[in-house]
Amino acid sequence: MELLAVTSKKEQVAEFLRKLLVSGKIDPGCKLLSVRALAEKFSVSRMVIVDAMDILEAEHLIVREPGRGVFASKHNFKHTIDVYLLGYCIKTNRDVYFSRLSRIAHPPFLRDGFSFIVKTVAPAVQAPHQHFLHELKKIEQQSLDCLLISAAALNKKQILACTRMKIPVIFIGDFSSGLYPEMQYNQIAGDNSWLGAETARQLVEMENCHELTLYSGSMEHYFYRRYYDGVMNEAKRLGVDLHLVEMPKGITTSIPVAERAQIYLDKVTEAKANGWCNCPAIQTGSDSLSNNLLFKAFTSNNIRVPFYQSNECEKSFEQRFVEIYNRIETIIKNPQNYRKIHLKPKINVEEVPMEEIINNP
Repeated sequence: MELLAVTSKKEQVAEFLRKLLVSGKIDPGCKLLSVRALAEKFSVSRMVIVDAMDILEAEHLIVREPGRGVFASKHNFKHTIDVYLLGYCIKTNRDVYFSRLSRIAHPPFLRDGFSFIVKTVAPAVQAPHQHFLHELKKIEQQSLDCLLISAAALNKKQILACTRMKIPVIFIGDFSSGLYPEMQYNQIAGDNSWLGAETARQLVEMENCHELTLYSGSMEHYFYRRYYDGVMNEAKRLGVDLHLVEMPKGITTSIPVAERAQIYLDKVTEAKANGWCNCPAIQTGSDSLSNNLLFKAFTSNNIRVPFYQSNECEKSFEQRFVEIYNRIETIIKNPQNYRKIHLKPKINVEEVPMEEIINNP
């Protein structure tokens, strides 16, 4: 015997309106009848209409505007997916990671059917949270399909504000304070513990060394802490002694350059006194200015050691872009589909040309 599925009243109303919206019989941007009028038209309660509207809003077929009414969405009648890529709390164009990430918005990485707005926002000196909320409000006013936002500088209040937006949000990279297992959100980041371990493995293989020194940002930052865990565990596995030179919190963001230079000098001088400057070294999360200041501190201490950094392979970035595109398409269709994705990027560990960086800051 065949069983017939009986749909609820709200589903029947939603399906009737859905056909009108998708077929274009209700023009994009057109205002729908009021809840009261629709309830009378379909001979149902107002709550049934409200529930049907919830279904259509989740499918991005309608847009509710408080005080104005309900409108047919413009998104479902266009052929492109509009994405906003926000580099939040980025001071200059020296941010190598965001610069590479923003290439997703340009050929050959730009996928057909997508368009991007890319913007970087410097940290606000006064009322930073209100400044952040203002940026989100401006984004919501642009009728976009998805927001990609750099995660590193965000605090919990800002993360929550993003999750309350009307459009889907994907956080790119790690939050500096770590994970929030109690919260539902979409995130694409690297597996930093694995990254540290792979960096240590390649370096030891190249140098055949029995000790190495890691110059790292503060362990208060989730990325640095996880990276250090990976390096440390791999060093133990390989029987290599690991020395950690930890920089204070804000070394690349909030500490003035002159003060930063002195910190690097003091840290390198201390490392030399501890006997940690006679082996290969690696640094995490650096930019060209940080490298320049650190290497000048090496020169001041007359230190000449091989210095390495890990660089994500070009092919790996292409794979990251595919993951981002696929995630955008998924959550536009199903906004409640939350995933926290941690990738294992392919990297090459390469020696950093110290003299070249010192002479060309």
